[in-house]
Amino acid sequence: MLSFIKRIVDKLLPNRELFKNFLTLFTGATLGQLIPFLAGPVLARLYSPEDFGLYALLSSTAGLASIVATGSYEFAILTSDDDDEANSLSLLSSLLSFIFSIISAVIIIVVLLLVKPWDENFLGWVWLLAPVFIFLQGVVNSSNYRLNREKRYGIMARGRLVRAFVMTGVQLLLGFLRLPWGLYPGMVTGHFTTAGYQFSKVKSSYAKAIKAFSLNNIKSLARKYYRFPSFLLPAQLVNEFSVQVPVYLLKSFFTTAVVGLYALPQKFLNVPVMLIGNSLGQVFFQKAVEQKDDKEALGTTTLSLYRFLFRIGVVPFSVMLVFGDILFAFVFGAEWHQSGLFAQMLSPWLLFVLAGSPISKLFTVLDRQKQSLWLNIILLTLRTSGLVVGALIFRTENMAVLLFSLTGFFYWAFLTFFILRMAGVRLLPVVFETIITWGLVLLPMLLVRWYFI
Repeated sequence: MLSFIKRIVDKLLPNRELFKNFLTLFTGATLGQLIPFLAGPVLARLYSPEDFGLYALLSSTAGLASIVATGSYEFAILTSDDDDEANSLSLLSSLLSFIFSIISAVIIIVVLLLVKPWDENFLGWVWLLAPVFIFLQGVVNSSNYRLNREKRYGIMARGRLVRAFVMTGVQLLLGFLRLPWGLYPGMVTGHFTTAGYQFSKVKSSYAKAIKAFSLNNIKSLARKYYRFPSFLLPAQLVNEFSVQVPVYLLKSFFTTAVVGLYALPQKFLNVPVMLIGNSLGQVFFQKAVEQKDDKEALGTTTLSLYRFLFRIGVVPFSVMLVFGDILFAFVFGAEWHQSGLFAQMLSPWLLFVLAGSPISKLFTVLDRQKQSLWLNIILLTLRTSGLVVGALIFRTENMAVLLFSLTGFFYWAFLTFFILRMAGVRLLPVVFETIITWGLVLLPMLLVRWYFI
């Protein structure tokens, strides 16, 4: 069986080094995601849709802030040709994250003192953990790219495993204690252990940077890589906000419970994206930097990666597209049937996020961050429009999420093929191959649903 799987992977992903490094990250990520995935049905019974909604609101806000915090300088750690410079970039991104977390803590304290929302769950003391998360996420991001530069994928994999184990354990413990806010402290605790573990492995790099620290040098470095905060950071922020915008708009137009019903399927459908997409994205980024001057090699690597990702994602996401409502009600309980309907709507979009997100690193590798920014602004506009139209005109959460997902699906399909073209790949054969493959997978499932269920 293992030899059969290996032959398939060798055919789909022929670059041996790329596969080896991916497998290392994927193994750690698989175990790391498997823990919260298996705990999901228990967590869904310990916490209500409202609890998940509050968790989504808080974690989305902190996640967006953490993108701003580092200035996106952590991406330059991998692209820099000088090792000492990479050390200084690690220090710079971590320092910026620390400063931003202090500023955000002051703002949150002032707001809490002015508003005094102590009786409202979503604006209680738990918001004070957001600055802690922002700083920890900055350290994790910086250390990740430093480790990626050194190809120390085993440490990155173990870091993910530690985070998942601690996060899930704390969330389960606080859930059994009937504390409705327990999801977010669990998340912060998981990041704390990961940040500490990964920092311990790259502390020598930070020590060298601190020893050679100079304010003028840091300023010079910040100016040299100005494109990262000027273009990549806004592109990242807009892209992430376009993913999280349902959390805010569904809360505004409907209820916190609807947010929770949406957040659960998004969280669990993101598992393969996190497992495979992020792992391969890290490895592809490093490989693409090496191949950026060899157009043919870069095109071959990009195309083989897209094919690999699409083919391994098309079956599970098609299953969710056809049977999601049934599966969610069975696994998580009847209370979460609506989440299954949302899962069906989100599946086509997330299939192309899985296939296209890792290769989108090419915008950074080929120094086309400005183009990426404009594309992400278009995406945010389309998604927001879809949600608003669904909420204000159709007045149902189903239409709001459906229109949001459809705009995301068409955008990511376009973006994925655009990136392949950017890498020098002939598009027409790839488009036909994609349509035929998906059709062959979907057709028997639709027949089963239509005639037997």
